[in-house]
Amino acid sequence: MSERVSPPDTKPATNHSSAVQLGRERVYPDRRSCEYLFLTERRKLFSEWLQKLPERPLRVLDVGGRIQPYRPLLKEREGSYLVSTSNRTRERSSCGREPPSQG
Repeated sequence: MSERVSPPDTKPATNHSSAVQLGRERVYPDRRSCEYLFLTERRKLFSEWLQKLPERPLRVLDVGGRIQPYRPLLKEREGSYLVSTSNRTRERSSCGREPPSQG
């Protein structure tokens, strides 16, 4: 029997929330999406891999981290989260720490 997973609730779109929505769509794709099987399998593999790691806070480096689709899978295991992304329109890159997610 197949696993049925529902995405978390969403809020109205803003720049930040539209990136969050894109992330949800990558982790919980619509069944009609041509990428459904691929993205669903990726989420399962990533979840299984996280469960095999030692039970302690994780230090994460997210390269290209604007959307951060797999961050919610870290849940309470997130110790520090470092994001490195490139803004091509202004031809600069940025790197910053974000506080652990609260939900």
